[in-house]
Amino acid sequence: ATPDSYDGLLALSEDLNHLPLRADWPYVEPGALPEIWAEADPHRPVVAGPVDGPDGLSGLRLRGLLARLALDAGRPVSTAALVDGLWETPPDNAANALQALVSRLRRSVAGELVVTEPGGYRLAVDPGCVDVTAFDALVTEARSASPATAHGLLGEALALWRGPALADVVELPFARPAAARLDGRRADVVDERARLALRLGLVPDVEALDAQLAAAPLRETTAA
Repeated sequence: ATPDSYDGLLALSEDLNHLPLRADWPYVEPGALPEIWAEADPHRPVVAGPVDGPDGLSGLRLRGLLARLALDAGRPVSTAALVDGLWETPPDNAANALQALVSRLRRSVAGELVVTEPGGYRLAVDPGCVDVTAFDALVTEARSASPATAHGLLGEALALWRGPALADVVELPFARPAAARLDGRRADVVDERARLALRLGLVPDVEALDAQLAAAPLRETTAA
């Protein structure tokens, strides 16, 4: 590409920002790629904390793009939703800028995982590979289990978290409401597990409760 046009600059930028595939994600047939993703780490990509993904995934909007697609893993996300979610003020050539980001992400996670759909893109992984989806599944299972089993399952769910949701991309437009929603669900589970512990005659996780109160001093359910 020659940098004599906006499109040329984008293409050149993609070449300069080439991101190699992880060694533990070798090329396989496209239909098997979600399994390879899951085998590398059963809870990738990570959004329950700072965004995590393949080694070398850098840049606020690149990480934000992975996180936004991961929140709807397996489902198409429209170009308009991605642009609005990644830019406060979209650039003049927003579709081209998004396409450049998608190209960089494909080089990082293996292109077949980022699928072009009519009017948008889809992260072609099992939703259960995303940590917050796994969290929700464990919480759902816990709520139909015995108190002792539920206490353990909720502990497994909370162990998936590494900090506030979407912590390193929270300044992006899509991330603020998503993080508030996800952090609220985590807080509810911290409270729920503490109540179960008391019911079972166990000591609640005081450290988790204290951290929650420090972050939200007016949260009545935790204070109680």
